[in-house]
Amino acid sequence: INGNDNNGSGGCCGGNGGGGGGCCMNKSTTTTTQNGTTTTTTNNNNSEQQQVAQVENDGDDDDNYVYGLNGQRHYIFPPMLKNEHTLQQMHSRDIHIRGTRVEWFRPATLESFTRFYHDLVNRSKANSSDNNGNNDSNAPAPRIKFVIGNSEVAIETRIKNFNYPVQVAPIRIAQLLTIGPLTIPSNTVNTVNTDGSNGNGSDSDSSSDVLKQALIQYANGKSGISAHYTTSSHEWTTEDMRQMTGIWLGSSTTIGQLEHLCRHLIETAANNTNNSDNSNGNGTGGDNDLSYKTRVLQAIVDQLRWFASTPIRNAASVGGNLITASPIGDLAPIYMAMDATGLIYNCDTQQYRTVPIRQFFVDYRQVDVRANELFIGLYVPLGQQSMEFV
Repeated sequence: INGNDNNGSGGCCGGNGGGGGGCCMNKSTTTTTQNGTTTTTTNNNNSEQQQVAQVENDGDDDDNYVYGLNGQRHYIFPPMLKNEHTLQQMHSRDIHIRGTRVEWFRPATLESFTRFYHDLVNRSKANSSDNNGNNDSNAPAPRIKFVIGNSEVAIETRIKNFNYPVQVAPIRIAQLLTIGPLTIPSNTVNTVNTDGSNGNGSDSDSSSDVLKQALIQYANGKSGISAHYTTSSHEWTTEDMRQMTGIWLGSSTTIGQLEHLCRHLIETAANNTNNSDNSNGNGTGGDNDLSYKTRVLQAIVDQLRWFASTPIRNAASVGGNLITASPIGDLAPIYMAMDATGLIYNCDTQQYRTVPIRQFFVDYRQVDVRANELFIGLYVPLGQQSMEFV
C-alpha cells in the first residue's frame, strides 16, 4: 500500500514502487504441463496501458470523453451517432429481431411493412392446419402490436401481463412522420356539422374523395415536411397560416412535436395580427385577422398541459394516443368536436380509406382499424371564422 512490500523491495498498485517489479495487475501467469513437467511463465502485460496512451494521443477533444477508474477514456456519446450520413444509413434499413417469445420489426418504408405483413400471413398459414391436416389458407394473421413511444405497451406487458408476440415500430415510415398546416379545397368536408354533412346540407362522396386524395398526397410528401429532424427548425409563414384549413398529424409524430407546431402557428398568427390593421369597423378582425384559426390550436396546447410530463410527450405518439382508445384520452374530444378525419392504409389492397374520428371508436378500447390495416394519421380542421368556440 505504501509503495514497499514487507521485504523492503519496491512494487505496489499502479506500478509506482521502486523495486522495478512493476504492477502485479500488468502481469499474466501462464501454466503449461508437458511430459509430466509443469512450467509457469510470468509476462508483463502493458497492452492496456499502451492502448490508453494511444487513445489519449489521438488528438480528439477531451470534452468528448469520460475517464474510468483505470485511467482509460470512454466516449460520452458515440461519435458515429453524431454523423448525419451514418444516421441516414441506419434509418434507411429494416431491423428485424426474432426472439423466443417476441418478434420485433422496424420497417424503413411503408412497402417493407407491407412485405412483412404478407410474410407474417404466409407463415401463419404454413403453421396452421385444417381438419384434414393441410395448411389452413384461412388462418388469420397474428395481431400486430404497434409500438412507438412504449408508454402504454410497457404498462400492459409489465403490469397487466399482456403478451404481444409480434411488435412493429413504425417510427421510420415517412408517411407517418409528416406534420404541418394543410389546405383542403373548400368544396370538401371541412366544416363541423352535427349531422355529418359537408356544410351544404348533403353528404358528398366526391367531396370525401377529394379529402382522401389530399390527405394521401400530403402523407406521401407531396406537401408539408417530415417531422423527423426538421419540424423543430421549420418556420411556417403567415401565408401558410392564411391558406391552411387545418393541420395534418402523422400517427408516428410525437405529442411534443404536435405541441411545438401548435405553439409556432399561434405565435405566427399573433405576429401577423399585431403587425397589421385588422379593424373592419364592427369590432371584429378584418381579412388579415388569423386569430380565429388558432382557437383549436390553443385548445390542444391547453389540453396538453395535463398530458404527463415533457419526456413522455416527447416519446408518446399522436396515433398511439388515439388508437389506445382510453376513456380518459386527452385529445380525442377535441378531434371529435372538430370533426377530424383519419387516414387508414390496407396492406392487402394497398389502398387507403378515411374514417371520421367521431365514428372511429367502436367500443371500449376498440377502434375502427382492422388487423390488416395501418393508421396513417389524421386531419384536424380549424373551423370557420363565423364559428364560436367554447
